Amino acid sequence: MMSGKTVPDPVRDSIGATGFLPSFIAVRGHKNVLALHQTLSDLAERCGQSGVLDDLPFFLSARRLWGKVPHLLLLPNSEGGLQAAVLLYAYGIGRLSSGIFVPADLHGERTVLAAEPLRSMVAWQAAESLLDHGAHLVLLSLRNGDFTALHSAASRDPRTSARTCATRLRLANRSLPVASTFDATVATMGPHTRRNLRHYRRLVESELGATFVPEANLSESEFLVLNRNSSYPVFSWIAKWRFRYARGLPGSMFAGLRAADGSWLSMIGGRRRNRITYVDWQMNGKAFPALSIGTAMRAYLIEHEVARGTQLLTFEEGTTHSMNRAFVREVVCDLLLARPSLSPNVLRHLAARMPSKGNVLATTILKGSTVWHSAELRATQ
Repeated sequence: MMSGKTVPDPVRDSIGATGFLPSFIAVRGHKNVLALHQTLSDLAERCGQSGVLDDLPFFLSARRLWGKVPHLLLLPNSEGGLQAAVLLYAYGIGRLSSGIFVPADLHGERTVLAAEPLRSMVAWQAAESLLDHGAHLVLLSLRNGDFTALHSAASRDPRTSARTCATRLRLANRSLPVASTFDATVATMGPHTRRNLRHYRRLVESELGATFVPEANLSESEFLVLNRNSSYPVFSWIAKWRFRYARGLPGSMFAGLRAADGSWLSMIGGRRRNRITYVDWQMNGKAFPALSIGTAMRAYLIEHEVARGTQLLTFEEGTTHSMNRAFVREVVCDLLLARPSLSPNVLRHLAARMPSKGNVLATTILKGSTVWHSAELRATQ
């Protein structure tokens, strides 16, 4: 395994590793990428992105990736060390790849590891490298990214000017700043949201005798029953993965809301790192719709995180709950590069047939805020 100064032999020797251009080294597959966990963590530390890959085993777990294969592009520096890395997922099964690449996360945190002034350039170069070596389409997301100058330069290059290119700026909100008290934490929420958080918590206590259990102790079979009886049940194999990973992951959060009769009303799972609590999923029973179990659970969770001294409560996939109006706004830039044959019209036609919920690729293609820069559009302007 490598130190922070040399490109590791496992990168060059790993199964599935191939050379990209004179600079990029590619590593493909769950085991090969995970073998470089410490190397990537060290790189993140040097690049001012400390901790973003602490939970790489969790993010690369088979149950989360279902149908996607990890691809890691490494950029050595002139001294043989590691300057940057780009982590993406390719749609595919096993060694069969579709040639369609999507970012490692929706919020642009884990996709590009590089010094901040270089991140946009590294992202663009990685996308170009993939296209040069057979990819059909590459989508990258980068927090505070700026691809304007890079696109301008690419449009003047005969080799790349014909490629379909699109960019999209969006606001992502997923993190609630946690203050020293519950009241101060919810103060920036709307009055209706604040009232509901308090009201439904009191209601589940008075009606069901509910109590918040910070470290839930229940069997897997009990967990699966709650999943089946929840408002939005997931496949049983996903529920099993949630239960087993939550119990085995260092620093995991596995909390529940339990009625006086011992039945479980809600469960919430995630991770705690450096005074940040990440919520990965929430499961709410549907037996008492008038009591808004999910809202009550959020009220308990906020109170508990205040007591723990948490600084940020982060919902990894975001949340549609109205409390999100008090979240920190993060600017994310999406970059889409594709072969010339995949024109904007062709991509829209294909995206319209994709499942849109949680599909960052379909959303980017179909959103009206996406700006297309393809050659055919420039010719008509």
